[in-house]
Amino acid sequence: MLKKYKEFIKESINGYRYGCVMIDVPVGNWDEITSWIDPNDIYEGDGDSTYGIQRRPHLTLLYGLHKEVSLDDVKSVFTEFDGDINIEVNGVDIFENDKFDVVKFNVNPQGSLQYLFDKLSELPNSNEFPDYKPHLTIAYVKKGMGRKYIKPDYHYNVKNIDKVTYSTADGKDFKFDLNTLYESVNENKMWYKTIPEILSWLDSKSDMPWVWLDTETTGLNGPKNEQLTQVSALVTDYDFKSNNFNEIGQFDEKIKLTKDTKSKYNEPEDRTKWVLGFNHYGSGGYKYKDEEGVVNDFFEFVSDYEPCLLVAQNAAFDMSMLSGRYGHKIRNEVFDTKMLIQLYFLPLLQKLAETDEKYKKMIDFIGTSPRDGGLISSSMSKIGPVLNINMSNYHDAITDCKITIQMYQGIIDLLKKYQDVDIMKYQTERIKIIRKK
Repeated sequence: MLKKYKEFIKESINGYRYGCVMIDVPVGNWDEITSWIDPNDIYEGDGDSTYGIQRRPHLTLLYGLHKEVSLDDVKSVFTEFDGDINIEVNGVDIFENDKFDVVKFNVNPQGSLQYLFDKLSELPNSNEFPDYKPHLTIAYVKKGMGRKYIKPDYHYNVKNIDKVTYSTADGKDFKFDLNTLYESVNENKMWYKTIPEILSWLDSKSDMPWVWLDTETTGLNGPKNEQLTQVSALVTDYDFKSNNFNEIGQFDEKIKLTKDTKSKYNEPEDRTKWVLGFNHYGSGGYKYKDEEGVVNDFFEFVSDYEPCLLVAQNAAFDMSMLSGRYGHKIRNEVFDTKMLIQLYFLPLLQKLAETDEKYKKMIDFIGTSPRDGGLISSSMSKIGPVLNINMSNYHDAITDCKITIQMYQGIIDLLKKYQDVDIMKYQTERIKIIRKK
């Protein structure tokens, strides 16, 4: 049985036969745990790297997925999952076979793990192990050397696991973060649509509140390195036919600097002071609050309007900051206005510019950007002015929410006017650049 299981898992790692869904388990003392294994005991399987010490602790949710199971199919299981992935380790045990022993942690299959196994099992698969028995492999050791490592009383828990890998049947690895899962799912929904199709999609979302949100931060290096300094949102009803919005709620809070931010504030090479000035930090008569409290309040504020559509310019960044600072999960569908610009507005301008000097001048004004792979810039600072939007106080979060609404309205008016124009050539060019990032 172990030989069969070993071949099964080995195939999943190398992508030989079937697809495999795994979670990366962040065990903080993994180096200490693997140091338990005497180097003289290690089984290396004639140089096969899948044996020996396991350097990347991971747990298999399901192996056996057929090649027709797409990444979106797998992601859909996790988007529908409304919980946290936690594991409970119940002792160190072994598998034995004729060639080697496998030293591994036993893991309780109940709760989120069992649920995800069951849901993934609904996808086309040839899993040969219907009774789910999850484990974390520590090491492969020589035959007869495993028993001395058994520790039935070794227990610990790992909570809020968020890194998932889907190894497809053709050997490709796709990694995604559950905190930003919405991004790739919703982004791909916008690819390769005609203008009428994207308009119809947006119309279908007009029966729910739209939460226009923006954040200001101390920099662009992600939630582990930067803090939030302002979180703002406008909640609106939306009439697609008239392309008008009615405000029904507002959230706008500025945030105290953390100790970490203050510690680097005056460092010669640090840009924090400049960024804070750029984002109007210290102005506006705000009562500055603790970051964690503001983030918690924001998610509670959003919950009052669920189900709702979250809307932001460059949504991936805002969502990563909001979810990554204190462990919140984005449960609502997200619409990125930057994608609307990149895949519909700019391709339309390019097509119209082939015969109309007016649109060529607009493109020339916007210019190109390295952030857009050398293509026409999708920056709000460039798009706003060509749509005759007042950019005063730009980079204040609540102001940027208002600008984003106006920008969206201008874009939709143009798309409605020219919805019969074929933009696929320029859209495909943009998608190729996005895929490279």
